[in-house]
Amino acid sequence: MTHPAADDEVRVVGVFGPDELPDDLSGYARENAHRKVNRLLERISLAPFVAGHSLYRRLPIGDPDRVALLTVSGWDPDTVEPAPADGQLSAAELSSFYLHPKGIGDYLQRMPNNPICQLSIAAGFRGPNVHYTGEVESLTLMATVAACHLLDGSADCAMLLAFDVATEHRHALPGTVDSTAAAVLLGPAGAGAGDFGSVSELVAALTALPRPVGAVAALQLWLAGIQSPARAR
Repeated sequence: MTHPAADDEVRVVGVFGPDELPDDLSGYARENAHRKVNRLLERISLAPFVAGHSLYRRLPIGDPDRVALLTVSGWDPDTVEPAPADGQLSAAELSSFYLHPKGIGDYLQRMPNNPICQLSIAAGFRGPNVHYTGEVESLTLMATVAACHLLDGSADCAMLLAFDVATEHRHALPGTVDSTAAAVLLGPAGAGAGDFGSVSELVAALTALPRPVGAVAALQLWLAGIQSPARAR
């Protein structure tokens, strides 16, 4: 349930669908982020980075310092296990493997919140941020949390960013598979180029979707509904 004032005060003012992602995700990232950020952007992080960066560049509402960023994904990578050269690893060797990774960015690259970190650095977002693992239920929760950030004055706008991988790759390591992504931008009425309905309408539409459905798929279904000819009439 959203805040009763959300219908009037918080609107979906911008959208970015997965069909808008460019073919060359790496090329976009190289053009719009420092090389250090690009070093940490694994394959799985490219789509959400591009979707979020593109949407805010299209609709730069407020100050980046006051952009709330909330990400949702069903991707939950497996913990890497060391491969012993011969026989079993000792407890000391196992501890050393996890406590002293070869590269300083190894752990960050394997974490589901890697996209939120790299996007915040590249775009200068300094508002509230959180990553939730899950499907449409988590997306619905985060839409409500995003609206609350606008209503309590802690953010000028809030980006709700979903990214997912194929079901069979749910636990894949980040450098081995690609993802897809979609994003919506919440802001005050009249802040964006368009008005795609209130956050309460978004939450209601997401809640009504059949289960199970991933976060990106849920946003695609919502977008298809609000852009249908019947809705337009």
